[in-house]
Amino acid sequence: MNNIKKLRSKKGMTQTEFCAKCGLARTYISFLENGNKKISLDAAHRMSSVLECSIFELLGDNQISQLIPYDENNAMIPH
Repeated sequence: MNNIKKLRSKKGMTQTEFCAKCGLARTYISFLENGNKKISLDAAHRMSSVLECSIFELLGDNQISQLIPYDENNAMIPH
């Protein structure tokens, strides 16, 4: 389980506000908050920046290994 919803709520942001600040689709955030989709490194970075937390705080230790190296458009992130 990740901490996205908990951290977002703690900042007082609605899902819509959070999505706008992250530049990500609300449906994507909803899937992530409910654990129905794997998160990309790009999305994790965007969300942790908006929430002012580390990626480890955002995802929890057990989710870090599930990060995928693709952005929300499934384009490979350059190394």
